[in-house]
Amino acid sequence: MAQLDGESDTHRHEFLPWKACSFNGTHDGKRWGVHCNLRDRKVSAPENPLPHFVQHILVAKLKNLPQMMGCIPNEANAIDYRRQKGHWLDAHVDDRQLSKEPIANISIAGDCVMTFRNVAPNRNIAASVQRVLLKRRTLQILTGKARYDFSHAIAHEDLLSDRRVSVTMRESPLTDRERNPTSSTQCNIDDDPKAKWWLHDDKNQKNIAANAATKRIEPSVQPLPGLYIYYDFISVEEEEAIMAELDFEQNLKWKTEHHTGHHREKRFGMDYDLWSRALRCPKTEMPAFMERILLPKLKRLESMHGCVPNDANAIDYRREKGDYLKAHVDDRKRHKEPIANLSLCGDCIMTYRNEARGRNLEVDEKKVLLPRRCLQVLTGKSRYEFSHGIENSDLLSDRRVSITMRETPWHAA
Repeated sequence: MAQLDGESDTHRHEFLPWKACSFNGTHDGKRWGVHCNLRDRKVSAPENPLPHFVQHILVAKLKNLPQMMGCIPNEANAIDYRRQKGHWLDAHVDDRQLSKEPIANISIAGDCVMTFRNVAPNRNIAASVQRVLLKRRTLQILTGKARYDFSHAIAHEDLLSDRRVSVTMRESPLTDRERNPTSSTQCNIDDDPKAKWWLHDDKNQKNIAANAATKRIEPSVQPLPGLYIYYDFISVEEEEAIMAELDFEQNLKWKTEHHTGHHREKRFGMDYDLWSRALRCPKTEMPAFMERILLPKLKRLESMHGCVPNDANAIDYRREKGDYLKAHVDDRKRHKEPIANLSLCGDCIMTYRNEARGRNLEVDEKKVLLPRRCLQVLTGKSRYEFSHGIENSDLLSDRRVSITMRETPWHAA
């Protein structure tokens, strides 16, 4: 960390108008430089150039820091926190792909405490939580584990001044076409319909779509025997569609549930009573998003063993309400082996504990990060020999919703 002098600090307020922002918390914000579209995964040309103080004060100093690894920021965003307005920063990890490794952040107009939380315990045995004081005019640079393996956040009560402003700077490379769209040696494919001739060939387009729809989806990681995790299993748009259907379905309300912890729940498909172990005809049909979005993708997973879920339950966790999932093993007899679970709205850490130490010499306990929009499939040892649960402190976002899907055959009754 380093500090800037008071004279340099006075130039920070040459800002465009502040705009209220609810992404990653509640505060006011502004952006300059190249535009990173997190949904479309694209970096586009700047709408507003970097302000004078970034180019001539901050970047000039950053160039001399070896921690910047030679990176020169071409993107900056400022956040204005007001303690009296209840502002805060939600726990998050900055995008891992669109921007280069170093993230530089300068504190202005006040002090705060930032909380870093280990979200990659499988590969990082460093501290689980670290609280860091960020004094006014201090610069912090995130690289390596701090950049990729720890989320960072500012709780409202950790704003130590009535106002705090931060400016975060990154280098986010543009593509060659975006750097030089008129180059005579490069075809601008978006403006030349002939360059997209295959999209106008209906037969070829159908073949491409058919191949994409049947191509096997490979797991991203396998943290335990039989446990498969697929990152970005659904798109942002698909997540929004699923959540809209869950939250605004008027015929089925969220109900508080205490059998496996404390949270709210909705059930669809086969009616299986956990208490009496009775299996009955469905009271509520499987939701439309299952047939439209999830089932076609699940059929492309080798880990599903050909199973087609006919039973699903959604769980709504709220961190501020103290919600959690009690450690348990899903019923070993009533359902077929694969259990599929989709994470929505937020990240969490699920704890797996070995419940069969006599016949299983694997790890006793494993903490597994479940990022938003990932799917996990439990089979084999992870399904039958490990319990799984979520502690309230391991809910890394204010809200997390999960959908668990199983195939429950009639003969199980």
